[in-house]
Amino acid sequence: MNSETVFQEFTVKGFTLIENFINSSEVENLLQECSTIVQNMELPEHCSVFHTGKDQARDEYFITSGDKISFFFEKDAVNEKVMKILKYNDPVVVQSMVIFKHPEIGGLGDCVIIHGSVIHKSGKNTSNMSRPVYTFHIVEKNDTKYSKENWLQPSEALPFPSLYLN
Repeated sequence: MNSETVFQEFTVKGFTLIENFINSSEVENLLQECSTIVQNMELPEHCSVFHTGKDQARDEYFITSGDKISFFFEKDAVNEKVMKILKYNDPVVVQSMVIFKHPEIGGLGDCVIIHGSVIHKSGKNTSNMSRPVYTFHIVEKNDTKYSKENWLQPSEALPFPSLYLN
């Protein structure tokens, strides 16, 4: 991965692709752990349907979901180098999640980085293969103002953790 090429593409286009960001073994480990969590999930607690409409912000489960299911990554599990390549000075972790894109709804180990100003969506998976996606939302805290319109807001009790300090 050429750092300057990644940074330039991200800056000019608003997104960039890092192929083979994680290897197939790491992908399999993530999928297996997610599968275990889903198998142990208590359905009555988790009966909210995600959508992008404005009324999503009124869904109590959605609004209070930011601090549920805590994951603790080992020291080298998060690649700080990517944010340094993008020249972020103080990146904070907003959230991470797994999205299950089942067949008929909408490169293994690749990483797509999308700038927050880019309008994007993930369409219906029309293949016959499942397409799980792991997202890791990071924002630059240095010299920026986080929009009060975002549904997930940091608080004194639950601030967004710094990527470089944790």
